[in-house]
Amino acid sequence: MFQYKKGNIEGVKSDMQNFRESFLADSPLNKSIDDNWNSFKDTLTQSMKKHIPQKKITSRWNLPWFNQETKRLCQKKKRAWNQGKHNRNSHAWQRYLKLSKLVKDALEKAHREYFDNILNTSLTDNPKKFYSYVKQKRSGQSNIPALKHNDVIISDSEAKANSLNAQYTSVFTREPEGRLPTLEGPPSPLMQDIHFTNPGIEKLLQNLNPSKASGPDLLPTRILKMIAAEIAPILTVIFQQSYNTGTVPTDWKDANVTAVFKKGDKTNPANYRPVSLTCILCKTMEHIIFSQIMNHLDSNSILVNFQHGFRSNHSCETQLLNTVEELSRRLDQRQTTDLLILDFSKAFDTVPHRRLLHKIQHYGITGRTNKWIESWLCHRQQRVVLDGSSSSNSPVISGVPQGTVLGPLMFLLYVNDIADRVSPLTRIKLFADDCLLYRSINNASDQIQLQQDLDTLVQWSHTWLMKFNATKCHLLKITRKKNYLDTRYTIDNNTLLRVDHHPYLGVELTSDLTWKHHINNITGKANKILNLLRRHLYNCNQEVKKKAFTTFVRPHLEYSSSVWDPYYKQDITALEKVQRRGARFVTGIYSYNHSVTSMLQDLEWPPLDHRRRNKRLTTFYKAVNTSIPVDIPDYVHPSTRQNTRTHSRAFIEVRANYEQYKNSFLLRTIRDWNALPPDLVLTPSADAFTSRLQTRLP
Repeated sequence: MFQYKKGNIEGVKSDMQNFRESFLADSPLNKSIDDNWNSFKDTLTQSMKKHIPQKKITSRWNLPWFNQETKRLCQKKKRAWNQGKHNRNSHAWQRYLKLSKLVKDALEKAHREYFDNILNTSLTDNPKKFYSYVKQKRSGQSNIPALKHNDVIISDSEAKANSLNAQYTSVFTREPEGRLPTLEGPPSPLMQDIHFTNPGIEKLLQNLNPSKASGPDLLPTRILKMIAAEIAPILTVIFQQSYNTGTVPTDWKDANVTAVFKKGDKTNPANYRPVSLTCILCKTMEHIIFSQIMNHLDSNSILVNFQHGFRSNHSCETQLLNTVEELSRRLDQRQTTDLLILDFSKAFDTVPHRRLLHKIQHYGITGRTNKWIESWLCHRQQRVVLDGSSSSNSPVISGVPQGTVLGPLMFLLYVNDIADRVSPLTRIKLFADDCLLYRSINNASDQIQLQQDLDTLVQWSHTWLMKFNATKCHLLKITRKKNYLDTRYTIDNNTLLRVDHHPYLGVELTSDLTWKHHINNITGKANKILNLLRRHLYNCNQEVKKKAFTTFVRPHLEYSSSVWDPYYKQDITALEKVQRRGARFVTGIYSYNHSVTSMLQDLEWPPLDHRRRNKRLTTFYKAVNTSIPVDIPDYVHPSTRQNTRTHSRAFIEVRANYEQYKNSFLLRTIRDWNALPPDLVLTPSADAFTSRLQTRLP
């Protein structure tokens, strides 16, 4: 581990300045990309070893409050143990027992001081330390437990890493040779070549997050950020050469894979998502290419509107708002909607490379950009790193690496044509690999058509070598009717399970579009986290507790709240109870003789329903000003009447038959929007609108 505070950073800068002059004067374009990259990497590595001292970190004493005094006592205790064991010296045993008590007392004292002197001040001095501590307490043991493979328990770190790597490589797609499928529609306009500039690269380096881990090349992000001005001209040459020749340095094709638990059985390797840790400078170049590709896609309107994943100004909330608005309006009109919730099996890992390159070429990403992406995608190597051990290297023959910059964009382009043959009255929604397919069911022919559209998607998945996981695909029938047409939908002869509620993008959808089930879920999660904070942060000052609550508890109560903002008193009360318990935790006052309302006022915490109302209004402001892709439907008309009760940007209120639609985001927020002061709705920016909204409507 490098000790940056004791290092001579100016010495590193001087070395890289000298290398830059010799590198640029030595005709680098006459050398291979690997020679240039290795020359740069080796020079920087040697300079760091020369000017920055290192120390070895052992896992024995990795507690954040373990200081030099406790470390010294532990070493004395160990020596006493060895003397007593080997010499059978009673005096040594007495000394060992005495030191054991001293170590215990010292650890307790160090723990208290960590809270009092470090954790309490870390919010301003080093907030990362505070968040890391609470996150560690939330997740518990961060290491992956023993895994099970073929009914055999695997506990050794290296064996676990190899088991996970074997699981990841087993799902790769073996793409057949031969002719590639034909894409519908005319090809998109061609994308222009990319030119890399010294100022642009230097700016990206200066914006690097120094806490990010280094990649397989072991070049620390902190150092790259510090010497950005010195190395930017070198990297400009290397990036441009790599792009022009369509050749990616070999180091950039290696990835250290971290296994991230998803859900389910923790002993099953299939329940861990592979996240690739790649070279920082490769991702820097990916940022530039990503930006240019997105400009091309946006200027030519290539990405479909119903895809909201990994796109600027798009989010889970924008997707949910559009979807729930349409579903709730159909429900209000007494229609039945069959909603199919579809799940791809290992979507990111199974994308075939030849087909992907064929598709992006159809979208105008040709020439040098296409060739560079091909080099970046193909002939990659990965290994799983776990608890200091690693698996053997394995070739990556399919998929887009998760954890890279370009990977998500490549996936969006691969699934971009999935709905080309879906019938007009059947709707599809995508958020990356999360897919919804739904249609209003008025008669048996609608059900038949929805099954045909589902078959179309399944045929698309066969053609493009993707696969739906039928066991994780479900039918949610949204209706108010007691007697309705019932049917079964199938994927490859597997019947989809019908459910009364199911999560989608973090929100629990139900058959009647009410939110009690979702609110029970989020209040349960929030209370669990609040209880954890109460156990571990009871000695902290009020500011630390307040920050902990607003960071780790409140987001669970407000995630996508514009979609599900409750209107029943019992649901509103259930949410407020969590905040009231949070106020007692922050203030440390649990006596019933003290008013929680006064505590909330002292903390300057408005009721959660006020915060949700303000959030809905801000979201509506952005939708009206088209800064986010939330649709204002055609049946919502601006008001032409001008009177003292409304303003010039008011809308005619839409009538509803039932509570669900009457209190939906759109209709409910229009009522609140129309009641705003005229000067407030004319605020020039969303940030200014939010700020003024909190002042005018606390």
